[in-house]
Amino acid sequence: MKKLLWASLLFVPVTVAAGPGARIAPAWLTEGVLYRYQAPDGARADRLAALKDLGVTAVVTGPSRLAGEDLAAYCREAHRLGLKVIAPYDGDRATPGPDGYRVKGADGRSPDHWDRARRQLDAERPNLALVADNSNLRNQFVAFDAEYSPPWPATVRAVKRGEKPLGELARMWAFMKGNRPDGARIVRFATQPNDPVELAFAFALDGVPAVDAGAEARNGELVRALCRLRTRTPALNRGSLA
Repeated sequence: MKKLLWASLLFVPVTVAAGPGARIAPAWLTEGVLYRYQAPDGARADRLAALKDLGVTAVVTGPSRLAGEDLAAYCREAHRLGLKVIAPYDGDRATPGPDGYRVKGADGRSPDHWDRARRQLDAERPNLALVADNSNLRNQFVAFDAEYSPPWPATVRAVKRGEKPLGELARMWAFMKGNRPDGARIVRFATQPNDPVELAFAFALDGVPAVDAGAEARNGELVRALCRLRTRTPALNRGSLA
């Protein structure tokens, strides 16, 4: 399977016509590397220096209990080190501190709701990033800067299990590109965080790569190398595969 995934890095997707463009997202998001916590309270300020050394550029705090002054202090330390923070979004008005918000259950509200919320946030903090947990096709016209799109990791899992042919990766990539705004950004991550080949695959694709917390325990040098490669190679953080 590892050889198949490496081979898939060389696929040439079907070229799709450009449609209406996605909103312009902050460069720190589109050119960066996310480090995402999944477990509650995983994000700790005393770990930030190690994450900076790893080479990631933004921390997704996940379902953390960080709030109020604790969250503000965490963000101050992250900013001191040159890191951005993406925190859970819990209301229509974002409090100062985080540089972005991850919106879980975004599909529970209409796209019009999020468009209105986005315009309000833009008036207050124009460089804020919003990342959606769903894959509504309207996400990135106005409201969101990137999305965790469930169809992509589901396809990767199916190919790895042998349930789908390798070519399904190219087909799904082209399908998702064709039905979203031109320039839309997908957060890419390894469905098995300790799989070095799948981790490299996430960095090789267009979109925003994310490293799951703990992946560096087995693949620390690989993560560092991938982060350096992304920050030093414009082709890996701009444009598209097609």
